[in-house]
Amino acid sequence: MKKLLLILFCLPTFIYSQTNIGGVISANQTWTIAGSPYTAINNILVSDSVTLTINPGVEVRFDAGKVLQIDGELIAQGTDSNKITFTSNESNPASGDWGGIVFEDVSIDAIVDSINLEYISGSIIKSCIVEYAGPGITINHSHPFVEGNIIQFNK
Repeated sequence: MKKLLLILFCLPTFIYSQTNIGGVISANQTWTIAGSPYTAINNILVSDSVTLTINPGVEVRFDAGKVLQIDGELIAQGTDSNKITFTSNESNPASGDWGGIVFEDVSIDAIVDSINLEYISGSIIKSCIVEYAGPGITINHSHPFVEGNIIQFNK
């Protein structure tokens, strides 16, 4: 009996976390790996003058038709080895499952070093995966910094 108990206590324990999100983000927020995956159960609006920062390695899943709209600032800066993923929350994902990321005209434009063309501040989406959305990323008369992303399986 002692051997059996010892084996049971040695089995690994997996902790599963998920954070449901949706609605208006009216104060600065940072989404961390500890809260990942983040699941958009409603549309998300990042308000004017508000910053949403998403850390490397975070996964953001979207229920059918949901959109991430940026009226403020989005800082989604993954790394080559630790990308941020924006994807469908469907069990069998398909092109167009969710509405994509939309940068509106009022969103905070990126500031770029004019000599080296390097990001300084403002909205950025870098080293991310955007998949199974409608249009993926929509830029409506705004100027986010967009670089090194994998945009796949979108409409």
